[in-house]
Amino acid sequence: MFSVVDKSFLLDRCTSCINLKSCFPPKPPSPIPEIKSKFITTNEERTEFEFRILKESLKKKMPILGICNGMQLINIFFGGSLHQHLPDVLNSPINHEQPAPKDLPTHQVITEQNTLLNSLVTEDKIMVNSTHHQAIKDLGKGLVISARALDNVVEAIELPTYPFLVGVEWHPEYLNSDLDKKLFSSYVEAASDYKVTKEKKLEV
Repeated sequence: MFSVVDKSFLLDRCTSCINLKSCFPPKPPSPIPEIKSKFITTNEERTEFEFRILKESLKKKMPILGICNGMQLINIFFGGSLHQHLPDVLNSPINHEQPAPKDLPTHQVITEQNTLLNSLVTEDKIMVNSTHHQAIKDLGKGLVISARALDNVVEAIELPTYPFLVGVEWHPEYLNSDLDKKLFSSYVEAASDYKVTKEKKLEV
C-alpha cells in the first residue's frame, strides 16, 4: 500500500488522472454507509487508495476523468450518495447492466444544456453502452449533472469550478460516438495544458 507521500510523488510524474470501472463499488472511509444490497461487495483497501489518489489529483488541479465506478467515486468524494442496486429502486425498461457484448450502445442519454458534455455534441441525445447496477442518488456538493438516461438515471457529472473534471457512467473508451471521441480529445487537451502550466511553474 502506497503512503500519501508515495502517491503525491507518483502524481508529480503524471499530467492527468483517469479512474476506470472496478469490480468493487465505492465505499467511503467515513461515514461508512450501511450495505443494504446483497449485490454489494467492497474492497476497502482499493477504495481508500483511489480516494487518496483523487484527493491528491484535486490538490494539484490535474485533469480528472471518472468512468463508471470512477464517476460514482467522485460523487461520493464530494459528499453524494448512491442507489446501491438500481433494480431495487427503479422499474425501468432500460437495462443499465446490459448483457454481453458490453461495448455495444444500448440506450440513449440526453446531455444537459450549458455543460462541457453538451458543448461537445451536435445532438443532445447520444447512444451509449451500459454496464452498471449502481447510480447516483444524491449529487455531491458543487457537482452538476451533465447527462441523464431517458429514465432519469444520472449518466454524467461535472465540476464546473474545476479546470477539467468529468464523470460518465458509460464506457467512452470504446469510442462508439463522436461524443466519446471528443471527450477523450478534450481530456488529452486538458492534460497537455496542465503539463505546460506545470513546466512553467518549474522554470520559475
